[in-house]
Amino acid sequence: MKRIALLAAALLLASCESDATLVSDEQLTFTASVAPSAAEPVVPQVMSDGGTIRVNGLFTFPCTTGTLQGSLQGAGRELTLRVEGQEPTGCFTALSTQAYQGVITGLDPGVYHVRVIHNGEAVRQDGVVFEGHVRVRGSNLR
Repeated sequence: MKRIALLAAALLLASCESDATLVSDEQLTFTASVAPSAAEPVVPQVMSDGGTIRVNGLFTFPCTTGTLQGSLQGAGRELTLRVEGQEPTGCFTALSTQAYQGVITGLDPGVYHVRVIHNGEAVRQDGVVFEGHVRVRGSNLR
């Protein structure tokens, strides 16, 4: 009987902890701008600053008028930033590159497993462009 009570208490504690660390798009500020014409795709830079994680990267479109959107998914210490390229129909075919920054706020201190995924990019296959661990220190203001 004691084992069942301990197991139930452990499960309850685990579910409380995972609820406290869920992330949502409200914690993401995503901006994009035209990059210098000589910019070539590189692995995104991912760093922490206080209770935030910043992701700086480049995204290349197959046409000149594409737009970028970012979305955040995750639970616990697993975070995924998806960067989606959207092309208008009938676009002029010429490569263009945009710089982007995603800032994830309101994180508790600790080590996070971070993935950055690109979809719709012209010069490399869709998929994971960064995967690694980032240590967040400091404030967790929400």
